[in-house]
Amino acid sequence: MTHYIHRNDLDEMVIEIIHLSTNSSNDMLNEIEFAQPILMQYLEYLADHSPVSDDPSVFSRSEYRYIYLISIVTLRLLIDSRHWPDEVSWDDINATIAASQPVANDIFANPTGLSDIVQGLAEDHPEPELLLFLSDACHKRLDDKPDEPPIRVKYRPTAFLIFYTILMSLLNNSSIKEPEVN
Repeated sequence: MTHYIHRNDLDEMVIEIIHLSTNSSNDMLNEIEFAQPILMQYLEYLADHSPVSDDPSVFSRSEYRYIYLISIVTLRLLIDSRHWPDEVSWDDINATIAASQPVANDIFANPTGLSDIVQGLAEDHPEPELLLFLSDACHKRLDDKPDEPPIRVKYRPTAFLIFYTILMSLLNNSSIKEPEVN
């Protein structure tokens, strides 16, 4: 299976985003908001709501900021990729969550096996390196704060499912854009 996003693209995008000036950061977020307003609303919703419980404070502010950063990396790469995702709706997100229930069940049944579960998913995934990057992001910091823990261990499955929901919502609403031939 051909995939279009490689690990070096991901690492470069993380570095690019964390080093953006305030103005450039605002411009990029505005572009993402224009291309995917519902996914940006979903991220804002997650700041005060847990996707898996009634506890609104599952993630600390630091964890939420990190989840937001990794989500922005994912959005930016897919929006700029050959996948050319259409705008995702709330119905798309809800359909993705419903379709992903078996994955969620596996992860919550064996939370310490998250990496192995994701490795299995990656074997048939259209963007395996991006999927593995999202799993790695739950276990170690991939930004400019490598000494801080990314996500507390008990919340890593939830964080991964947020990333997975965003990724699959985008991929389920995309069509491969063929390169222009001169």
